[in-house]
Amino acid sequence: MPLWSGSAKVVDHAGVISLQMRDHERVVRVDIKHEVLIGGSQLGSQAAVPAFEMNRELIERLASAKYDSSEYVVYANGPVISINYEDWEPVVGKYERAARERLAPTVDDQSSLLEDMRDEVPAISANSKALAAVE
Repeated sequence: MPLWSGSAKVVDHAGVISLQMRDHERVVRVDIKHEVLIGGSQLGSQAAVPAFEMNRELIERLASAKYDSSEYVVYANGPVISINYEDWEPVVGKYERAARERLAPTVDDQSSLLEDMRDEVPAISANSKALAAVE
C-alpha cells in the first residue's frame, strides 16, 4: 500500500531532513541527509531545505516505493525510512538527464536565434548609416 503525505511539516535537525507520511493510521518517518540532497557534507547548509522542497514529490515517491518493499527500520515510536545516496542518485540522475534532453532543443533554438540576431545587427547598422546619408 503506497504511503501518502501525512504532514506538510518538515523537521531539519542535525544534518537530516525528516517528514511524516502515513499508511492509514500508521505514521512513518522519512529521513534524508543534507549530503544526499546537496551532494556534499555540509551540516547546517541553507541549501538543503530548498533542495528538499524542490524534490519533495520525488522523495515521497521513493519513500513509498521503499515502504512497499519493506525497506525500513521499525523503532519503538514507529517505522523509519532512510533515503540514502544509493536510492537518490539513480533517480535524480535520470530526471536530470531527461531535463537536459528537454532543454537541449530550447538551448539550440536560443543559440540559433542569438546568431540570427547577430547577423541582423550589421544590416540594421548599415541601413541606419544609409538613411543618415540620404537625409
